[in-house]
Amino acid sequence: MREQETDDLVDFVKKTAGDFLLNTRVLTVEVFKLSAPFVTHGAISALSFTSSLAATQAIGRLCRVSCATPILGPALGTLGVGTSAVIAGQASATFSHWRVTGNLPPMHGSLGLPVAPQRDLDYVVDALIGVAFYRILGGRLASVLPSDLRFAGALARESIRAPGSSYANEVQRAELRMLFKRFGCHHCGTRRGDVVGDHMPPNKFMKESLDKISKGPMNMGKVFSSFRFKLPRGKIVQRYYPQCSDCSNRQGAAIRQNTQRLQMHFGGFQHSSLAAIVLGMRYYHPLYPA
Repeated sequence: MREQETDDLVDFVKKTAGDFLLNTRVLTVEVFKLSAPFVTHGAISALSFTSSLAATQAIGRLCRVSCATPILGPALGTLGVGTSAVIAGQASATFSHWRVTGNLPPMHGSLGLPVAPQRDLDYVVDALIGVAFYRILGGRLASVLPSDLRFAGALARESIRAPGSSYANEVQRAELRMLFKRFGCHHCGTRRGDVVGDHMPPNKFMKESLDKISKGPMNMGKVFSSFRFKLPRGKIVQRYYPQCSDCSNRQGAAIRQNTQRLQMHFGGFQHSSLAAIVLGMRYYHPLYPA
């Protein structure tokens, strides 16, 4: 009798385990079927968005427009983010069309690329959504452009107060190392090598800006300096930003000669790039049937 009960219990456990594994496999397959298009839409949109932002940075370098360039910097940055959003939305819409119909959209445009049919309003909406979410997620529009080594870089986020023109001491360097590991060099984004405490504004510009400000409360030098260095109420406060040794070495000549020297930056993952996922989901079927 006991042997029969034991055999029944073993059979029950085997059947239960088998049913559990089968249900788990079925559930996994169903989850994959539902999530794969979702993930693919987001990935395609994100790849298109970040690639377009990289192209915007290259265009800025060719045009000699940096993240610190007044007026043109924010303007070109806004245009770049908006255009990247349109491209990301178009890529997601094209994938949606292919996934639903099994065919690529008709060829359109001078490049002869497959483009999903869209209304003109869709392009405007994509651009507005991209710019809005890029800002909401903490992105600065001008930061998609190259850094000018004379000024705070495109990746400048956290900094510590600099007590004067002297080099950072050991305590300050320890703080800067933490910022360097977290955010990277504020000019190029690298997290490799030794960290340098970069004075912003540079010591050379400090005296020049003070001289300009002393000439009058509303002179253009004061306005220019306040814009470039984000000075509160016209007061110049130097800060240490984390910087790599390569950018520090290249920066010296740029400051001495006061000439623009641009530095491309690839700082890894940026939360603001998640704006592309929002665009991808806008064309996720069945929310946006092809």
